[in-house]
Amino acid sequence: PQIDYLIRVFKPFATKFGIHFDVELVKRGFFPRGGGIVKVRSQGIDQLKPIKVVDRGEVVNIEIFAFSSGSVPADVPKRMCASAASVLRTSLANDNINYSINAVNEPRDKAFGDGTAIIIYAETSTGCILAGSSIGERGK
Repeated sequence: PQIDYLIRVFKPFATKFGIHFDVELVKRGFFPRGGGIVKVRSQGIDQLKPIKVVDRGEVVNIEIFAFSSGSVPADVPKRMCASAASVLRTSLANDNINYSINAVNEPRDKAFGDGTAIIIYAETSTGCILAGSSIGERGK
């Protein structure tokens, strides 16, 4: 999974268990080359706290985050976000969901290589976080 998944999905649930860590994305890497740089700082823990998650709840917020780097045209993440938002709005057909759309073209000093990716987070009324991601492919 992308580093964004670790930061936005895994970390909030780890915190509920009493696990605390910080993640700094120094430089993003793109498949197949990779090469990303991440710094992680963690604290020790003696025992995990139990949590109870039994009700997924209703989706209340959706964040769509697409990014690109290198020679990929700057409009590609915007088009990825627009396409994803259109599909989600049609599929979910719920006017009560708040959407946040972020399209970013990473500068060369913040990413290795050429590439695109998208990750979509859905937060529910009970605090669950659902997510899915994909790397970009030419022509899709």
